[in-house]
Amino acid sequence: MKRLLLALLILALPVQAQDSLTVTTAGGTYSKVVYDWTSAADGTATGRTSTVIPGIFFGVALSPSLTATQPTDNYDITIQQNFTNAAGTIAEVGTDVVAGALANQSNSLDSFNTYWPANIYNVGGFLSIKITNAGNAKEGRVELYVHRQIVREPGGGVLPLGPLTTQLIQGDITTGGSKWITMSGDATIADGGAVTLTTALES
Repeated sequence: MKRLLLALLILALPVQAQDSLTVTTAGGTYSKVVYDWTSAADGTATGRTSTVIPGIFFGVALSPSLTATQPTDNYDITIQQNFTNAAGTIAEVGTDVVAGALANQSNSLDSFNTYWPANIYNVGGFLSIKITNAGNAKEGRVELYVHRQIVREPGGGVLPLGPLTTQLIQGDITTGGSKWITMSGDATIADGGAVTLTTALES
């Protein structure tokens, strides 16, 4: 009888399943992860990307539900990296990628938090998004943006994110890094890289 009661108790405990998150891309320059979450009875929700995301963590957009499923105010979000270990299973790295910057979120305001270039957070594995302290059966959306471009040059200078299709990269003597410049005047650049002079050269 005691074993039966124990088994029933274990079955009755809330179990938070891990949601699978799909990685999408835009413009070939960054990866985007969207998590439309619903919390369990203990106020938590967890999702993990189905593929690895190498790059620089750029920012995150947050949008809590504003209906009856509005989360508890000051709910918390953490973002953690996950890697396949020697045993062949996915192991979570305990460090929050954004070092606690997404704690105590408003349950009534949408927000976009930008990290690069003030903070450079390198990511390279699967990414998990964890919601805590949200209340029972509450909802919201998290959008992560990870840039796939290198932002450090061999000499230590910063390679800016971008470019537009009509830009070229140029050394920046002021910063010691590089910058994107837009073709102007008599020259234009095609998407494939061909440069055209609009004014005939003098012979």
